[in-house]
Amino acid sequence: RRTAFDRTLGLIIPVGEVPDPDALDDATVLVVTAATLGIGEDGAAALTTDLDVLAYTNVEQRAVPIYLGVTASPEATEPLDLLLATEPALIAHISELAAAAEEVDANGIYLVYLDVDRSREAAFTRLVTQLAARLSEDGRGLIVAVPAPTTADTGAYDWPALVEVAAAVWLNAPDDPSVYYEQLEGVLESQQAAGLEFGSISLVLDRMSHLRTSDGVSLVDRHEALGRAAELDANVEGGIAVGDLVSLTAANAATELGGSGIRWDQNAQAVSFSFVERGGPRTVWVENNFSFAFRLDLVRRFELGGIAVASAQTSEALPDVWDTVAEFLSGGGLTLQLPYGPYLNPCWQATDGVIEGEAGNCWAAGGAAVGVATWRAPGGPGVYEVGLVVSDGEIFVGRRLALRVTEAGGIPEASATPTTDAGPEPTAEPTTSATTQPAQQATTAPTQEPAASATPDATSVPTAEPTATTPAGGPPGPGGNE
Repeated sequence: RRTAFDRTLGLIIPVGEVPDPDALDDATVLVVTAATLGIGEDGAAALTTDLDVLAYTNVEQRAVPIYLGVTASPEATEPLDLLLATEPALIAHISELAAAAEEVDANGIYLVYLDVDRSREAAFTRLVTQLAARLSEDGRGLIVAVPAPTTADTGAYDWPALVEVAAAVWLNAPDDPSVYYEQLEGVLESQQAAGLEFGSISLVLDRMSHLRTSDGVSLVDRHEALGRAAELDANVEGGIAVGDLVSLTAANAATELGGSGIRWDQNAQAVSFSFVERGGPRTVWVENNFSFAFRLDLVRRFELGGIAVASAQTSEALPDVWDTVAEFLSGGGLTLQLPYGPYLNPCWQATDGVIEGEAGNCWAAGGAAVGVATWRAPGGPGVYEVGLVVSDGEIFVGRRLALRVTEAGGIPEASATPTTDAGPEPTAEPTTSATTQPAQQATTAPTQEPAASATPDATSVPTAEPTATTPAGGPPGPGGNE
């Protein structure tokens, strides 16, 4: 058995992606998820492995051990159950897994079978025990994933037995952020009460944001998450004449339309917003440094052996959490902060004309969240842009609409949907301007003022892509969490 990791940092990336270089210096292990247990043509469980696991780097120069991530697809639940039911099939699968690790020259395997039937507890423990022994013979290690159960019963996953034989056990958080702390704290408290040491257990944290619909919870990147909040519409019938009043709507960020608005969800410890669209209610939780720090605090409170960061690939659409992680791993403490409240309010902008009333007063302390605004068209004809900027407290994401204003109005082509002859068209993905990250200060409770952050660059002319823009001078500095 390999020595258990102590305060480790694991990284998990999909095959074909490149790990974020800012994370590699502190990493203990890199997992590349490149093998899938699915269903073969005969209906039995079949393992498929992508051979490009190590393609991202020079194998001879790698400084971090690379593990082959093996996941079981949802449709493979029944074949996996049959595989665990018979000793010959189980032994054959162990040989198959060991051969896959050897074929891609991995330093070990990260086994992610999260839907094992409760009745197969003994068989799953036997699989992990024998696989760890087999890999050890080849100088390779084994990390095993366990799901967060909804009760104290860990189902098919015997934590003490798995900790005994595997190099590490990685606890996968629940998909739904609304039950994140309830489930994790419940199972960790029960295992702690049973006397289990957590030195070999790491918590898997994901940099992806979450979207819950009636179909379940899915992962989205931060740009897509905030891009949904920045969706806007101009209620135009016919054309727009000079001086006309145009109603603007932030359909997904407006409390006036029955949504929650962008807010800090105390239960999930994350920025969140809920709204209703065709197909039913939606809730988005945005992952950033604020929420990540609270998740790390859970690791600190239960004295877990480390963390594993999923979605650790290089991507501008994912939060840069590495300074926060490095500070935590070095024992420097955590800054538990809430985002500056006014930054969570929608900001309405226009290249000309006037956003009337309080909607035009962006990010002011004590200001209200205005999801429905009124734009007074300028006094001359032309193509003008109106925009909506939203924030999670760290970055600002905006979308724009190009509107044609004429002397008389009544022109059918004047609409809230940009056209190629009426002005620039927004791209499918919003762009962002990132703020600097909050300064790290050791604390055990959220502060009422986050550290100062930089503002997005101000622009005053239409662009070909939707961008985050601010009035001259940018948003104000932090002044509390109103």
